[in-house]
Amino acid sequence: MNISSDGSGLVFNIVFTRNTFYYFRYLTRTFLQNSSVQVRIVLNGCSEPEQAEAINFVAEYEGRVFLAIASNDKILPHHDSINMMLAEDEKSEYFCFADSDIFARDSFMHFFSGIKGSPGMICSGDTIWTEDNV
Repeated sequence: MNISSDGSGLVFNIVFTRNTFYYFRYLTRTFLQNSSVQVRIVLNGCSEPEQAEAINFVAEYEGRVFLAIASNDKILPHHDSINMMLAEDEKSEYFCFADSDIFARDSFMHFFSGIKGSPGMICSGDTIWTEDNV
């Protein structure tokens, strides 16, 4: 499968922890406005009011945004909630995820288009921390 220049056919998992959905949902909107990707909102330890906000957000983008709940009670380690989505919900050829604090100010999927085969991982952005620069 080739990655299309608009990202259609890809589902990005975006994890939100307690007290973040209300604020970071606006950033997720920019992600949706600047691509054709679908988004799976993964709530991790979010309150009932946050879950209600997420349900409204999903309804706003019907067919393009989906909801998953990793945990109702406690916040799971980030990698556990991502692994849960990979194991339980992923049906496409590529597993994609993005941080909830990404602000997309322009189209971005064309940077990844034309990738063929099975890349192990594609990352973008500046290096924040690696073993070499600690």
